[in-house]
Amino acid sequence: MDSVTSLLREFIPNLSVNQNIGSELSYLLSEDHSSVFEDMLSKLEGNKNRLGLLSYGVSLTTMEEVFMKYVDIFTPI
Repeated sequence: MDSVTSLLREFIPNLSVNQNIGSELSYLLSEDHSSVFEDMLSKLEGNKNRLGLLSYGVSLTTMEEVFMKYVDIFTPI
């Protein structure tokens, strides 16, 4: 999956993997880079077979998800 990350880094150089579970990679993409999303996803689609991707998806983080992450980080154990 390093080849997927390398392709995405052509558009967002400081990109890092957020989660790597089994054969699924997850990245957090800042809205600051939204201007490259269309070209990046087009290149990803065009190279899907070469990269060995069966599928990929994009989702927008909800405010509830942000709040829950905040609570997890700042709630004492």
